[in-house]
Amino acid sequence: MNMRNTGLSDHMIVYGLRPDYDAAAKRLLCHKIVLSRILKMCIPEFRDSRLSADEIARDYLSDGFSFDTCFPVDQEMPDADTRIQCSDTEDKTRTEGVVEFDVLFDVRIPGVGKPPEFMTVNIEFQGKQNIDYPLLNRAEYYLGRLISRQNGVVFKKSEYQNLRKVYSLWINMGRNRKNSCVEYPRIMANVKGTVTGNDFVSLGTIIVINLDENDEMIPDAIIKFLGTLFTGSKTVEERQKSVTE
Repeated sequence: MNMRNTGLSDHMIVYGLRPDYDAAAKRLLCHKIVLSRILKMCIPEFRDSRLSADEIARDYLSDGFSFDTCFPVDQEMPDADTRIQCSDTEDKTRTEGVVEFDVLFDVRIPGVGKPPEFMTVNIEFQGKQNIDYPLLNRAEYYLGRLISRQNGVVFKKSEYQNLRKVYSLWINMGRNRKNSCVEYPRIMANVKGTVTGNDFVSLGTIIVINLDENDEMIPDAIIKFLGTLFTGSKTVEERQKSVTE
């Protein structure tokens, strides 16, 4: 792929040495070439499939093919054909206020026949070094909102069998956090008695990717990819190369 002809390459040049700024990170994360690699390396349904990142970008992140209700990308922008159409990133309730999601989209689950089934993927970029609350508490709250906002859209009344699986993935930048990728699924625990069947399916999973540019240990490809993409110490050429490998 000729990176000089893509909107992603232009964004890397524009944002230069500070790709870890929130606005810059959100812009980069909306590109299909970036999202397809995140899906392939982080989301179990894609990670466990035989699909390549390029196939995911082509067949699962194509406009009008695998998305539900979406707001269109500004077609006047030069990178309109390389970015996804995000779902409504604002969730508003009268009692709980407004949550603004960074990146939010519904994508078709691979390996499922007709009719297609979808899951919701939320990606949040946490660039602040110091926050005064546990990040996982915020992630858990976002997960709850992503499930409850399906009421009246994905399911109505008591049609809870139609609820979609939700992934909330957090890219956590900072020093002294150590490079890691951790999943926090909801699991069943049999406390007492005998269970005669298990129809429990976890509807929500939190994934936290910690990126520490001072940590020389790189335990996984996703750490290397995102670290190269968002670390300010990397050159534009290094970041461009990371999305073509």
